[in-house]
Amino acid sequence: MTDVITTADMLSCANRELAMRKATYPRWIEAKKMSAGKAAHELACMAVIVEHFRKLAEAEREQQAVP
Repeated sequence: MTDVITTADMLSCANRELAMRKATYPRWIEAKKMSAGKAAHELACMAVIVEHFRKLAEAEREQQAVP
C-alpha cells in the first residue's frame, strides 16, 4: 500500500465504525449475538478511540497552522 494514512483518515474511519456499531449492535442484542453489557463496553471503547483521533487531528491542524 502506497497511500499515506493520515490521522484525519483514521478519525473518519473510527467515526464510521462507531456509527456502524451503533446501528448494528441493537440487532445483535435482540438476536442474542451480543449482550447489552458487551455492546455498551464496545461502544464506549470506540467512542474513546474516536475522541483520541479527534484530539490528534486537531493538534496536527494547529501545528500546521503555526508559521
